[in-house]
Amino acid sequence: MFIRQIWVALVCYCQITNHVAASPRDDETFAKMIEHLRQTDNRLIRPSPTDETAALQNSYCPEILPLVIGFFVTSCHQSESSSIVNVNPVPKCTHAVEILTLCSTNHDTNRESIGVQMNVIPGLISMLRLPLLTVAPNPENGDDPEGTLSFADATRAAAAAGEAIWVLAFNHAENYDAFVRGGAVEGLSNLLVTCHGLYDNNAYADTQCYYPQMWAMAALQNLAASYCKTETGHCDWEWKMVNETDKHTKLVLSDDSPLKIDGEAVRLKIAKDEDLLDALGNWLCQGPVDDNVDPNRVSGWNLWPSEAILGHGYEELPSMVTWAAVGVWKNLAISQWTHELHFDEPFGCLCIVSLSDDWIEASKAHDALYHIGVANEEVDCFEERLRYLHDDFCQDEPSWEDSQRNSCATYKAEQLCVYADDLAEAHSDIESASEACCVCGGGTIFDPATCVDLEEWKDGDGDGCGVYEEHAWCFEHGGNVDGYGNGVSADTACCVCGGGLFIDQGGERNEL
Repeated sequence: MFIRQIWVALVCYCQITNHVAASPRDDETFAKMIEHLRQTDNRLIRPSPTDETAALQNSYCPEILPLVIGFFVTSCHQSESSSIVNVNPVPKCTHAVEILTLCSTNHDTNRESIGVQMNVIPGLISMLRLPLLTVAPNPENGDDPEGTLSFADATRAAAAAGEAIWVLAFNHAENYDAFVRGGAVEGLSNLLVTCHGLYDNNAYADTQCYYPQMWAMAALQNLAASYCKTETGHCDWEWKMVNETDKHTKLVLSDDSPLKIDGEAVRLKIAKDEDLLDALGNWLCQGPVDDNVDPNRVSGWNLWPSEAILGHGYEELPSMVTWAAVGVWKNLAISQWTHELHFDEPFGCLCIVSLSDDWIEASKAHDALYHIGVANEEVDCFEERLRYLHDDFCQDEPSWEDSQRNSCATYKAEQLCVYADDLAEAHSDIESASEACCVCGGGTIFDPATCVDLEEWKDGDGDGCGVYEEHAWCFEHGGNVDGYGNGVSADTACCVCGGGLFIDQGGERNEL
């Protein structure tokens, strides 16, 4: 196998040198390949290819992959023992990796032909280090010292590598094993934990880190997953009694979903890394994405991740990141031993993210809650969802500001909660936003027991709040207004759905 890999690499290299006119060493050639493969598909996150790209994976990719792989294995591997980066090929390497990803998304044959090549997987892992090898950018204009690798190029290269790992590791035993043995989990973890703090909370550096952090977590999600012998590779999990002597149900694979790849070892690695868990928790609790658009920012500042497109600045938005963090928690929860050890704080945030209007965030949060044994989200997530849906359920610390004069409103508008504790420590603040601000998980919580339903409310079918609670109708029907309760929905009228009235200490009824 080793001799075959060397031979393939030499053949690829010879093909490159013998195709000067169409050589992928010309970055314009790479860009044209990407444009051809994407056609009109400019989605930022591509769980599956379009029909046009899928057809090209069969017809076009076999022609170009030897050239692209040959360039990548001879030009793009970053030595672990060196802090010197060959600056010139990095943007071209990024384009090469994007082609590998486009050709292999949901395509088993291309995924295998790429993964088997010598130095492809080690090369991808090595690219994760690039942001850590750059010189600090100028905080005024984002410029980098002349002759050095730009921070923007480094973070984009690392993001491309993370996305490629996300795709190539999915449901492919050999690739998966090579990434794990090659240190991908450690490389992705280091990128996620280290990137935003490289330059002392430099705002430019932080925004450039969001994109690689998103793909680092997406890749960790697929490495933490288990895969089954099903048509798609996904596993079907269910809660049931395994043995007659069991006192509690266990999360196990269904009979028609036999195990193919076990991610237990990766889940154990992640669970042992406290810094990584903190970062994953911070990003989880940053969600869900807000569907409100701020006209003073980039158009679509809080646009849903599932609708974001390339080339419009969405890569620099923190709102693009949470879905990937939710995916890691979803797969961590497959291992039941993680539930009591690691899910106390993430649980509330999963409840909130499950309300997201973006399907990527919501679906992963629902799966995570199922994996940790939440049988009825309406009941088990009541307090967390109530706190999120109604500001009056939680009160910020009055007049609180950090030492930089940022209020709780600023933390919410600027989405700073993910850095709340770091900022407090850096500026020696007595109280952090995570303690003072509801949006960051702090503030003062009202007792849900003081909530009462809107008097005599019934929907158009004559069903009251008690019926909604009994049948767990809030999630599916709570927002319905037309023909219901004289224009008042259950979400507004019923405590169980996040509405109702609170009674303050003076006995007054305060509508939320």
